[in-house]
Amino acid sequence: MTRLGARNASEIVILAIRIVGTLGALDGTLSRGNGRRGLAVGEISKAVEAVYGVLFDELKFAKRQQWTVTNYMLLLLGALLGVGIALKSITSFERHVLWIIEVFVVGAGAYFLIDLQRYMKELRERIQSIESSFDEADRILLEVKEYKSPGLRGLPFTAMMLTAITVAAIVVGYALWRL
Repeated sequence: MTRLGARNASEIVILAIRIVGTLGALDGTLSRGNGRRGLAVGEISKAVEAVYGVLFDELKFAKRQQWTVTNYMLLLLGALLGVGIALKSITSFERHVLWIIEVFVVGAGAYFLIDLQRYMKELRERIQSIESSFDEADRILLEVKEYKSPGLRGLPFTAMMLTAITVAAIVVGYALWRL
């Protein structure tokens, strides 16, 4: 793919659309016939093409953010455990403070992960609305699949991330309580 000049998934999709558009323009028999300024099959406006690419990049960014949030929440929980161990013997007050911080970390992590999942749902819906305007030939070429519920895509990963943070918090909480 690098020989074609495509560096990421959105550029590959846009490149495929351009190739199909070029083929459609060369073959005079292919035309949309839908009143869209005579665009050939596979051709989309530059504005839609740009938005389509940006939406894919945003989706990739949101996925990375979910992993980043998970990693930092686990790191914070590890730091809480490290503080508890470094203090050797902690008072009941210190134990409660660490527990409150732990609950805050888990709550913040859950909020950010769920908010990012909601954001990705909105992005997928926008991408799907653009893909629904593609001709059948374009949809076959790009292997476009329509999902019944874009919000459920990726949900198992979000649930796994939430589970990892929760289990780590339980382990850290138990270890701190035992100190």
